[in-house]
Amino acid sequence: MRWLALVAFFLAAVVLAANRDSEHASPPVPGAFARQIRMKQVIGLAEALELSEADALRMAQVIRSVQERRRPLQEQVAEAARIIKRAADGEPDALARVDAALQQMYAARAQLAELNKELFATLSQGLSAQQRAKMAVFFAKFHMQLRDAQIRRARRMAAAAHGSAATADADLDADLLELE
Repeated sequence: MRWLALVAFFLAAVVLAANRDSEHASPPVPGAFARQIRMKQVIGLAEALELSEADALRMAQVIRSVQERRRPLQEQVAEAARIIKRAADGEPDALARVDAALQQMYAARAQLAELNKELFATLSQGLSAQQRAKMAVFFAKFHMQLRDAQIRRARRMAAAAHGSAATADADLDADLLELE
């Protein structure tokens, strides 16, 4: 467990350094939030399953590779959602593209579901039935907490756009700390 403390310390140092540097840079580094989420996920999974350091590192590599494959699909879903939102608002160009956007969204979500199954199957290799059950529970809780944190983050960013930028910037990392 000492290595988990070291990893957590390293993660905290990286986040603090990023925050200090972000005071001088305007937009946050793309992918930084995703890296923080992945690190939190790996640490939580390692603790929940009582994994060795080698097993935790193997899982981190698997999660990273799947996350890289998920990113374009998530972008497709987001782009389709923007088109659908614009169509709902009555934008003529978006109205002509709504059916294609819906099909794109459904296809990307189906591929994301398949990636989730693949991730679970790959991570499950060599685990006991109890560890697989613990992993399923961990992922369910983690994804609910992540969704809630993303909603809070989006609200803070919206508040930042409306004038309270200093408060919103200071609170963005608090969402990650709440993922437990």
